[in-house]
Amino acid sequence: MAPDRATVEAGDVSGYDVRIEVVLDGGRYIATAVHVLQRPGGPPVTGEAIRKVPVANIIRRGLPMGVMWVASRSGGVTRSTGAHMPENVTQYGPTDEALTWVARVYRLALLLDMPPTREVETSLRLPRSTAGRWVAAARDRGFLGTAEGPGKAGG
Repeated sequence: MAPDRATVEAGDVSGYDVRIEVVLDGGRYIATAVHVLQRPGGPPVTGEAIRKVPVANIIRRGLPMGVMWVASRSGGVTRSTGAHMPENVTQYGPTDEALTWVARVYRLALLLDMPPTREVETSLRLPRSTAGRWVAAARDRGFLGTAEGPGKAGG
């Protein structure tokens, strides 16, 4: 399950450090705060610099990489590092562990408004046809919900 809140950090974005707070809203992550910080010896933070920060790209790149998650839990907020996919997760074919990662990548891609099967292909370094078969296998084995129709993603 995706956290309902997260913080994404990126270093040296056009000479600045950036921290973005996001929340899950309507099935997508949206930014609620963007912090642009001057790096030591770097240029000052100006309105022009802030307008050039590629917020959507930082969120898309940052969330899948196992960034710091800040997830609401009953009674408070928990901080932990995101889970990192093992290097050899695909080594033994579509195992339960591999299909769990297929489902995680697929769902996160949906949340970030990215093509989910393509993200599975890229993240797990699979050929396109294999990624499609593994997404289908993840559905068949209950790791993903049913698709909403031909060509329609379902998480």
